[in-house]
Amino acid sequence: MTQKVEELALTPSQPMQLSSLDDLFACLVKAAESSPTARKVATCIEKNYSEIVFMTAAEVASRAGVSQGSVSRFCMLLGFAGYNNFQRNLQHIHGIGLTAPERLERISQQNENNPASATQPRDSGHQQNAASSVKAIRHRSLLQEDINAINQLQPIFAQKQYNKLVESLAAYPHIILTSARISATLLPYFAYTLNKIRTGIQMTLPGAQEWELMDLNNPKDTLVVTTVFPRYSETLMRKLEQLHQRGFTIIALTDSRLSPIVKLSDESIILPVNMTSAFDDYAALAAFFSIVLEDCAAKITNLSQRIELINELEAENKTYRNR
Repeated sequence: MTQKVEELALTPSQPMQLSSLDDLFACLVKAAESSPTARKVATCIEKNYSEIVFMTAAEVASRAGVSQGSVSRFCMLLGFAGYNNFQRNLQHIHGIGLTAPERLERISQQNENNPASATQPRDSGHQQNAASSVKAIRHRSLLQEDINAINQLQPIFAQKQYNKLVESLAAYPHIILTSARISATLLPYFAYTLNKIRTGIQMTLPGAQEWELMDLNNPKDTLVVTTVFPRYSETLMRKLEQLHQRGFTIIALTDSRLSPIVKLSDESIILPVNMTSAFDDYAALAAFFSIVLEDCAAKITNLSQRIELINELEAENKTYRNR
């Protein structure tokens, strides 16, 4: 275990942040020494960590043979605010390494092991009801995770990094939005709306000519905004390393202070990503972009005239079909 984790473990007054499963196991060994009950919980987590990312505190307590309060106290012993805080950290360090098929397999196993399906009679009608119940529970859980992630955005809007992003989006003559793979999927929405707000917006992804020629832009008047989320694209990271070496200003939206983009970016904004679903869930990022656009629009001069001109062009070109 690293020195940092050694210092943080078993110190509830400090926020705990595990960076790997090795850190987790080292903390479990240390915490297990505190009591027989703690040893039971530690053993349960060690043996079932891949399932615990989907389990409630009550389910962990049942499997460990302890009370739910004991599970919560154990998580606080590790240095977390409680079980939910511990589980989110575990989801992050475990989820980064899972592929979509592996996550689907975990979800399938969870559904098969769900008590609701085990306690129902075997006739087809009851089995269908049990399956529907399990699915509904899963859906509620995923929606709640999205709500939790969006609620975590509020303090981010008060950070200096956020203010720098908004001010830079309004001020830089040329802005390049870039990313790769699933991290890039929300950029078209962001680019589309930014183009309505102001000029000088370019979005480019790997494979495009603009991607290859990105380095030829003037670093002094070009801002690079990138989204970098697990699993981190090697192609994207190599391009950002080149841009960093050439002196471009880079503002990154990413998921962790341990993300590889942090050391390359001038500003990094850490955003919550729900990695408990089969496919990474960027609901919080969509909400974040919406608020960024609103705050950026407030800083653009003559915006109303620009929007009027856009509306006139759209009417002239019959852009939209009337009902």
